[in-house]
Amino acid sequence: MLMAIGIYLESSHLQNGSMEEDVKREINKNLQNAVSVIDGMKLSFADNLKKEGEAYLDGLEKDMAEKTVVLKKIDTIITCVSELSNLYQK
Repeated sequence: MLMAIGIYLESSHLQNGSMEEDVKREINKNLQNAVSVIDGMKLSFADNLKKEGEAYLDGLEKDMAEKTVVLKKIDTIITCVSELSNLYQK
């Protein structure tokens, strides 16, 4: 049994270099996965921000168009009232 422990210790000592390489590979793999996830989140955030910005601008354009129509109607009403006022003053 002592001989088996000695062989195990020798083999683990020899494998320390390979163990370090395995750890480095695993760390790099996890780092790449983390960077990939963060990049995905960044793209998703940018896409959502762009969509929300476009929707907001569309809403502003629609609101401006509605207010332009209302302004034209008000101008027409003012013109009519002015014409009636001129007619009754004569």
